[in-house]
Amino acid sequence: MSIYTYTITYSNDFKYVSEIMKSLSKKEIDLMDGWSDKASPHTVFREVLLINNKPIAFVEIDQFKNSSNVEPNEGFIGVACRGEKEYRRKGYTSMVLERAVNWAKRNKEITKLVWPVKTKNVSSIKLAQKFGFQYSDTKMNTGWTELYLEV
Repeated sequence: MSIYTYTITYSNDFKYVSEIMKSLSKKEIDLMDGWSDKASPHTVFREVLLINNKPIAFVEIDQFKNSSNVEPNEGFIGVACRGEKEYRRKGYTSMVLERAVNWAKRNKEITKLVWPVKTKNVSSIKLAQKFGFQYSDTKMNTGWTELYLEV
């Protein structure tokens, strides 16, 4: 019998986000409409889960303080996990999302996390609901829904 051990670490280096994004299929990228391979100046929290130094999942919170259609206390959240099947449904995305929610709860500037999701992205909607996110009354573009969590 062999025992496999691995090391879990976290990073905020954007280069790892790009590596995760490159592992996703075109369909998966389409479900995340709006993501960029460039770091955002609005990002206030980013964490990448690394297993044996390989980036597996990430979460970001962006805060658009100067936008006219956004409340200044809202943090917009996005998450992704590597595209390979071996990393899916193992709890990795939940791990980074839990850390982001806990960070937001300690942060006095953010009182609400907002998660815009394509309505056909059932996996993300279920993950959001697992963490207590609820449907918002905000009217979004066709095909999109907004979930929120008061922190």
